[in-house]
Amino acid sequence: MGSSETGTLSEGFLRLIHKKMKWFKFYGQDYLSDPKMLSLNACERSCWVTLLAYGSVNDNGVITFLSEEQVMLQAGISPMNDEWEIAQGVLKKLEKLGMITLDNEEIRICNWEKRQDLSLTSYERVKRYREKKKNETGDNGDDNAMITLEENRIDKNRKEEKKNIKEKPSASYLISIPQEDIDEFVKRFDIYPKQVISLGESLKLYCESKGKRYSNYKSFLLNAIKRDFKERVVEAPKKEIPEITEEQRKENIERLKEMKAKLFKK
Repeated sequence: MGSSETGTLSEGFLRLIHKKMKWFKFYGQDYLSDPKMLSLNACERSCWVTLLAYGSVNDNGVITFLSEEQVMLQAGISPMNDEWEIAQGVLKKLEKLGMITLDNEEIRICNWEKRQDLSLTSYERVKRYREKKKNETGDNGDDNAMITLEENRIDKNRKEEKKNIKEKPSASYLISIPQEDIDEFVKRFDIYPKQVISLGESLKLYCESKGKRYSNYKSFLLNAIKRDFKERVVEAPKKEIPEITEEQRKENIERLKEMKAKLFKK
């Protein structure tokens, strides 16, 4: 893959991030002084930040179906430069440092929820905020109005996020295709279930790399299957010919004789 393609891939991913308005907490002090970070070279650091960005897309720190080569390309490392060989093996190194875990085609960023405060409830967030303010000002009194506003703001943001998730079509359909849809595709087309799943995963990566969004991902997958696989030929059910009795057979012979006799008389 050339440098121009790498640039296009990066731009596509950035467009995807901006559309979803995703962000994540980044601890600057740790990045500058943590021994784990200091053990990484510039290329490996770039790959780490890239993984954090991918982990924020689904808000859970889990990245699926992303190879090491794709991470390196997204991090701006060109296969044409010496940096490529230097960065190879970066995922294994990050796993050894306890920064990620690798399980088949899944990359999980360690302590994501803890570092991003995703496990905290609205009450716990407000309580932490209140205690922080107390420590800063030395005031032990409760500012109920401020707490109420903060609670309302957090609850409103969560409701809006849930609403957006429900309303907006999600490309996650492509990596978690319902079994009834898989059965439907297999019944209609000359395709196996594993091929449906593999095609869905490839289309998910395509959408992420190009920043593509679709209103109906099932239709998107269906069109791809139509393009690459033939529809099954459904044979019409054969009509059964009823068997005739010996008596009916004799009657038919007599009728045939009568018809021949009338024809010859003419």
